[in-house]
Amino acid sequence: MLPNIPAMAERLESDSRNVNLARSLAREIVNGIDPVEMDSASIEAALESLREIRGYFPADEHLAHSYLMALANAATVATSSDDEQRNVRLLQKVRGTLEAIDWRECDPTGYDVGIMANQYLGLLPQRRYKEADVQLGEISDRAFSGSHKQRLEWLIAVRHGFWVLLEQRDWKRIEGQIDFVRRFRRIHPDDDYEAPHALVAMLLPAFEAAEGCGDTTLADRYFDEACLLGSTAQDHYGQIKRIHDALLKENLGGPERSVAIAQHATKPEAR
Repeated sequence: MLPNIPAMAERLESDSRNVNLARSLAREIVNGIDPVEMDSASIEAALESLREIRGYFPADEHLAHSYLMALANAATVATSSDDEQRNVRLLQKVRGTLEAIDWRECDPTGYDVGIMANQYLGLLPQRRYKEADVQLGEISDRAFSGSHKQRLEWLIAVRHGFWVLLEQRDWKRIEGQIDFVRRFRRIHPDDDYEAPHALVAMLLPAFEAAEGCGDTTLADRYFDEACLLGSTAQDHYGQIKRIHDALLKENLGGPERSVAIAQHATKPEAR
């Protein structure tokens, strides 16, 4: 617990009508929640503190928004049945809070998608693909027609899921993951905040992996598509620089092929 929280809580007890103090205390508690550093009992105690603070002002959307943020921050990638059940409980509390408040000033969206994404990313390493597909399908339905925050949470989940599938060398699912982002860009062509950068950051590692497996046809297809994004996508994740450096060092596909690919990438029609 942060050192100033007990003092603020004591002040709120004696000044229970001070909504600004309640909001400040709630933010302090939210900022202190870290599922990596805290055990489940400590996290639950923090959430209970937020529930108590909300009791002073049950209709205040700023306090409700802090509570939603805390619930989302408390969720973890579900690597065990206990994690999954805990995330389900957190998700139920998120949905209950979303329905209980008349939202006018705060944007409460995205928190449910973030928790569902943690469930999804826990299923993939276990190769529980059927359940993962259902989860991703539900997230996608919300995100494709949802808010910017929901779309961003979805894109983060798809990108992280891609890395899991790439390690598993499941090419059908790798292609499916990339195609999700392609479809998203077709539906939201003007949303360039994250999608093109995420897509190129998936295409280039897929190119590298296909090259390593000797599938040059697939590798070329991924590389050509990445080049077409050159004027739109930015190197937010360092993949363009990393692959470019590998090509210059002739570490991909042998010296002749590395040079040919590098030259292709610099042609105007490939940009």
